[in-house]
Parts: sequence; structure tokens; C-alpha cells
Amino acid sequence: MTETPRNTFTDLPPLTLPDGSPIRALVVDDEASLTELISMGLRMTG
Repeated sequence: MTETPRNTFTDLPPLTLPDGSPIRALVVDDEASLTELISMGLRMTG
């Protein structure tokens, strides 16, 4: 019996404020590679 691996990023519910509106974030950095890494992580988590 094999268990299907879970993707912990896509299995999470979307992040929202108590009133149900989506959380917004502004990330500012002058290092392009770090900015892209943070951006990718945020996109993966929705």
C-alpha cells in the first residue's frame, strides 16, 4: 500500500483576514534573487 505524497503548499487553505478578505503583502528588497525567491514562495502558497 503506497501513500500519495502531499504537497503541503497546495493542501493549505488560502490565507485570509478575519473578515474573509485576502491577505496582501508588499515585499521590497534590492536583491533580485531574494525578491524572486520570496515571490515564488508566496505564489506557491496562494
